[in-house]
Amino acid sequence: MSSPYFVVVCTFGAGSSLMLRLNVEAALKELGCNDFKVEVSDMGSCKNKNPSAYLCSTVLLSNLESQNPGAPVVGIKDFYNKQSLQDAVKPFLSL
Repeated sequence: MSSPYFVVVCTFGAGSSLMLRLNVEAALKELGCNDFKVEVSDMGSCKNKNPSAYLCSTVLLSNLESQNPGAPVVGIKDFYNKQSLQDAVKPFLSL
């Protein structure tokens, strides 16, 4: 299986997505995954990236799902909750 690839999305791609990216990277490392890619994007630029999953705030979830029909999109409620971040990425890992 290829390395997991996540696109972390926020409205402008410069604030909350950077914070979430750092926390997702830490969660992946804690799960023992060391070969992954996490990038940030704004809502308008994230189309057609083909990640393992898009990750975003629950506030943006429905907008991102409608913009990327059929793509896996995971809404994150608490960017600082390690367990919820690990639960969000686990389905996309081959552990």
